Amino acid sequence: MIHFSFKTNEESYALCYEIVECMMREFTIEESEAVCRINLQWSDMDFLDEDDIRYHETPDDWAYIIYYGHSSRWWARKNDPTLKPKPIHENANKGPIKWTFVPRGQESFIIKKALIDILLDPYSKEAEKDDAAIDLANILKMKKQLLSC
Repeated sequence: MIHFSFKTNEESYALCYEIVECMMREFTIEESEAVCRINLQWSDMDFLDEDDIRYHETPDDWAYIIYYGHSSRWWARKNDPTLKPKPIHENANKGPIKWTFVPRGQESFIIKKALIDILLDPYSKEAEKDDAAIDLANILKMKKQLLSC
């Protein structure tokens, strides 16, 4: 059984599992990478509500959104050789992530790493970089406030 870093019910788990299967099939990636990408996408969003917006996309569409990023316009570029997946984040040892869930306590590190990747990615749009810079500044500000208590 796959372990996601967010809460699921039977229906949402089935959808997430279908996304994993699609990512493995379409992008020839390992299950652990597919699960890690989903966890990075939805790590702070439990998936329990029957009216959740995530049910409004097909598993195949979610696989592409999570793998390439929504702003990549993947649906219009499926045969474009310049279409690249979002970078999978690396741990402090510069090796690929091997877990199938984001370990408790590392969520902040993973989120900060994701934001930094957006800032450094030459293919990121300026609006994405602006949002990432604001989010990163807010995270660091909150961390500083928590440490001063």
